[in-house]
Amino acid sequence: MGWPMAANLLAAGYDLRAWNRSPEPGQRLAARGAQVASSPREAVRDADVVILILADDAATRSTLQAVDEALRPGAIVVNMATVSAELSAGLAADFAGRGIRYVAAPVLGRVDVAEAGELNILAAGEAAAIDAVQPLFDVMGRKTWRYGERPEQASVVKLAVNFMIASAIGAMGEAAALVRGHGAGARPRRGRRRLSRPGDQHRVRLAGVPGLRQRYCRRALHARRLPAGAGAEGRQSRHRGGGAGPRAPDARQHGTRCHYRRAGPRRRRSGLRGAGAHQRAPGGAGVTAVRQRTAQQAGNRNQRR
Repeated sequence: MGWPMAANLLAAGYDLRAWNRSPEPGQRLAARGAQVASSPREAVRDADVVILILADDAATRSTLQAVDEALRPGAIVVNMATVSAELSAGLAADFAGRGIRYVAAPVLGRVDVAEAGELNILAAGEAAAIDAVQPLFDVMGRKTWRYGERPEQASVVKLAVNFMIASAIGAMGEAAALVRGHGAGARPRRGRRRLSRPGDQHRVRLAGVPGLRQRYCRRALHARRLPAGAGAEGRQSRHRGGGAGPRAPDARQHGTRCHYRRAGPRRRRSGLRGAGAHQRAPGGAGVTAVRQRTAQQAGNRNQRR
């Protein structure tokens, strides 16, 4: 997190002297114009503003102990790491006795957010000290949220945000485990929409129609455009098996040509061909869908013969 934040300060024209526990980030900053210090004491000597963003309480405490005598009176120490409220309160009291102002300013955001300068900064401390470093916050973050005059207040807010995120993750995990433990876990659905063939042909689930599972459609743009002003007869979709089939929901508006395929495996027709009954294929699964033909449909079929 510290490297992109420092890089943004360099890009904004600020003089920067940096120190990092591992040398590689410091070398990358040096390539951008930063001065790389060999020790924390060298980094903070005669600095107006000291910005810390270290791993935890222990790393922050040990680093500040190493620079204790090098901090000049009147400097502002800005701690942008996530640390405990006790550490923030103790550092504020210790620095106040030496004429050094302390601001807690933990951040919300990932590394890519820091690179873009879009962090949310949670600040607490003396108002005049926050005002003095606000131009730096404007470079590193999108918005600064002020939570009070005591630095530990910002630390508590950041810990509360982390607690809410961890609680949400834990609650979702427990809920998923409860559902799966009772065998009610979600199963992948077959027939979801996907681009499977040229010409914008989609396979989609057709819900609410008994015995029908998938619909294959090709827009008129890629198949046959209907003439302008064509009536309902011209717009009606056709069943590929012959005869007028059920109208697609969007056929009237878009002139789509569709055919439907029944759910489950293929069925063998029984001897009741005129009744349109279907038998289950050997070894097949699922319930056989039965569609009764009307007398008019049967008559139309005989006439075509």
